[in-house]
Amino acid sequence: MANDDHIAHLKKRVTAWQAWRWKNSLLKQHKRQGLCKLPPDAIVKARDDTAAQVNRIILTFVGAVIFCVLSLLTPDSALLVGGEKLSVPLAGPVSFFGFILLAPAVLIILRIYLQIYVEHQRRLDRVAQWIPAARAPMLTPDKNPLLRGFRGLAFYLLLPLAIFAFWWKAAVFPEWGQAFAIVAAAVIAMHLTLPFRTLSWGLRTIIILGVAILALAATVGFNVSMRRPFNLFRANLSDQWLVSADLKGGVLRFANLAHASLARADLTAANLTGANLTGADLNGTNLTSAELFFANLTGAELGRANFSGANLNGANLTGAHLEFAKLAGAKIGGANLTGANFSGANLTGANLGVNLAGINLQSNLNAADLTGALGLSQQQLDRACGDAKTRLPPGLSVKLCDQH
Repeated sequence: MANDDHIAHLKKRVTAWQAWRWKNSLLKQHKRQGLCKLPPDAIVKARDDTAAQVNRIILTFVGAVIFCVLSLLTPDSALLVGGEKLSVPLAGPVSFFGFILLAPAVLIILRIYLQIYVEHQRRLDRVAQWIPAARAPMLTPDKNPLLRGFRGLAFYLLLPLAIFAFWWKAAVFPEWGQAFAIVAAAVIAMHLTLPFRTLSWGLRTIIILGVAILALAATVGFNVSMRRPFNLFRANLSDQWLVSADLKGGVLRFANLAHASLARADLTAANLTGANLTGADLNGTNLTSAELFFANLTGAELGRANFSGANLNGANLTGAHLEFAKLAGAKIGGANLTGANFSGANLTGANLGVNLAGINLQSNLNAADLTGALGLSQQQLDRACGDAKTRLPPGLSVKLCDQH
């Protein structure tokens, strides 16, 4: 029994000795930083002031992130047109382009500023716990589940989620998507190193730069696509200059594109169902496999446009200029072609179940299906050409196209 008491006494002495060594080591460390040269009351006051400053920075950071995320709900048309302005607190009106580029940098700087104060607060807390000074009761975040969860969200999740939101918004442009993917990878790497407090900031910087370089190699070296299509549902883009715009796969259902300049734009597989393209300039535009169901193309300039595989069922093509357009495999059932000009157009494999009365069909009708066409006359077909696979209403014929 006496032996057990002796062992227990030794354990207490060893524990006390270890605590004394740790305390002395800690005090020496902070003495080098000048903290222990201050009076005890000054250290406690500095600790309390720093804790209050940390809370203020956290609230500012959270508010900035919320403002940025809500601002990112602005329609994609703001990125496409570029004239949208945002009223940013303390900065005034800022272009949406400028906001997308600068806001992530501001959030990253604010988060680094917060981390500097958090590290300073931890040093003061370690020193203050050994000082026999009177302290006012404080609400400790680590002992409150709600505050602990809020601080954990602010410290570890908010910035990565915000950068991801910026990446998603900017990814309509492939180059921007790649750049933001690299920034997001670096930010995530930075937050993953935060729990490891024994790591020096030099080593953390090396890890962050290494991850950024790997992300750059993945996006550029392996040509990983970081692009998403535009969402322009019901967007008002009338009279806009969108020449050569990349709208591949974009959602433009019921969008207003009246008199817009879309020459040579890429609208491959875009959804233009019910869109208003009255008088729009679509010369040379790529509309391969696009959905133009019930779209209004009245008076549109469609010369040399590529409608291969496009769905033009029910579309209004009244007075449309389709000279030398490619409509191979296009569906034009139920479309209004009154006064449309198909001179030189390629209608190979197209389904023309529409009223073709008075239409200029000086076109290539190879493998085209005109069995359901109304008002088609032999005089129209005499100006066109086809092949053995061209399907015509009974009693009509078409000459063979010159294979050379």
